[in-house]
Amino acid sequence: MPLEYVHQLVALLGTATAFAVALIAAALLSLLGRRIRRRRTNLTTWTEGWVALAAGMMARALYLAMVDPRTVVSGALGGEGIRATAMVMQVATLLGFALFAVGTGLYTRGLPRRALVVGAATAAGAYALISGSLGSTVHALIFWQAPVVFVLSALCAAALAALAPGRRSRRSDALAALFGLQALASAGWFVIYGLRLMAPSGNSEALASWIESYGFVDAAVFAALAAGMVALAVEQQQRELDDARAELAVAHDQVRREALYDLLTGCMTRQAFREGVGLAVAHATHGTAVLCDLAGLEQINRVHGRIVGDDILWHAGRVLRAQIRPADRLYRWGGDEFLLILPGARAEDVRPRLARAVTEVPALRRASEGGPMAWTMTLSFAEYDDRDGMRRAIQQVAGAVEPLSKARAVQETLRPVPAYQ
Repeated sequence: MPLEYVHQLVALLGTATAFAVALIAAALLSLLGRRIRRRRTNLTTWTEGWVALAAGMMARALYLAMVDPRTVVSGALGGEGIRATAMVMQVATLLGFALFAVGTGLYTRGLPRRALVVGAATAAGAYALISGSLGSTVHALIFWQAPVVFVLSALCAAALAALAPGRRSRRSDALAALFGLQALASAGWFVIYGLRLMAPSGNSEALASWIESYGFVDAAVFAALAAGMVALAVEQQQRELDDARAELAVAHDQVRREALYDLLTGCMTRQAFREGVGLAVAHATHGTAVLCDLAGLEQINRVHGRIVGDDILWHAGRVLRAQIRPADRLYRWGGDEFLLILPGARAEDVRPRLARAVTEVPALRRASEGGPMAWTMTLSFAEYDDRDGMRRAIQQVAGAVEPLSKARAVQETLRPVPAYQ
């Protein structure tokens, strides 16, 4: 087999490898882009860039498979189809790197995507036509392609390296370095293919090994660049997941608070008592359980409406909270019941204080059209000595609520009191 055909076969295999790498990179970035909750336009653009590069590598492979290696340098391509394939290679490759630059701009600056993509496609087509008029062989096209790829890759590297400290990461720095590597490779191809074009016969053997390795070098650089983009995409996905976890944590805390605290009265709920929230001190000592029942609340809700009933519940909760110590606990036990847990207290000591607080509190007033709203708060006490005794005391007061003291009746003309504050 002539040596020219061997060189071309090696170049064809390298180009096919570069095509496979570009295709795999496009598939990986596409999958990662779909998994990110708020789809990132830079990933979409980079994916499109790899698709364009894959098309360019396919066109180059077709060119190498169709053209006679003895005419590659001389330009006797032997058909418009081969020339068209070379132009497709040029346009697709330039468009791929232009889309890399657009995607990097979207990542670093948030630039308008549509206008930039249209501009990149237009510029790639125009430059391909101009470079094709200067030389339509694959060597000439790669020679004119190299400076554009160098500039675009260098711009990507500079943009990523210039990120603000809060946005920079090891992965963005690695991708910047890989774009720099691509720029260096393009500069090398510009020199090598320039020498080949200037003296095609005198130095062809000296440069043959470099020329035939073009596809493999491209494949290696493409693989590194794709790995850098995928790593940065994974980092973006991780940030999305971190944001989602933070939102879930906030939502969980909110749901947890709503389960443990009554929104109307601000007291802890019965669920909070079941979970032992705030009861460490009470479980470790003796104390008194007090059940406070608002009699007549159901009638008030039916006659005057639930808003008035809610005002009374809020008012009662405020009165009881004013009487508790830091270690005491107040729970909304039922629809119209409150439970007080008073660690270290005896019933005979707290009974007068609570009775006085209930009977001496200023009356709740609200303009009423439904007649007098008589309501009564009854208190029931039971002492306990330990944790199990507390539960028995609660069962005792819940099963035998006897009126202890009567809150003053709510008069017909009542002063407005906000229900939530």
